[in-house]
Amino acid sequence: MCISYFITTPTLEASKSEIAAERGQLESEMRSDLAERDQLVNEASVRFLRYATELYGADRKAYLELDPTRNYLRIAPHIDSIGSRGIGNMVTFCFDLTVAITAYRGGRGPDFMMHDSHLFDGVDARQVARALTLAREAAQAEGI
Repeated sequence: MCISYFITTPTLEASKSEIAAERGQLESEMRSDLAERDQLVNEASVRFLRYATELYGADRKAYLELDPTRNYLRIAPHIDSIGSRGIGNMVTFCFDLTVAITAYRGGRGPDFMMHDSHLFDGVDARQVARALTLAREAAQAEGI
């Protein structure tokens, strides 16, 4: 068993090095892909900001951040809040509406969007009304 350990350790180290190199290559490819899709990414970011602004006004900072890492593409939608569950749910709503419209425009998504009512847990009734109105207006504008 000791002999096996000494034989496999260099193999494992080589595999770790290969995996690290492949992850670096994939991260580089993700960055290149995002650069090529810069216009699409910018449009999605502007769309998310517009939806967040329609719900909460221009006083709250909102953005959609895409960050390729060695392990995955980190997508971080954000609307300023102080730990509000309701606003957190509306971040999800704005992001999902952004993705749905972007995918539909690109011919890669369905012509509908659905959410469980739990999405609106902790959300003020006025915000729920604004969100549903926003979804209706966005869907009508896109013909979905």
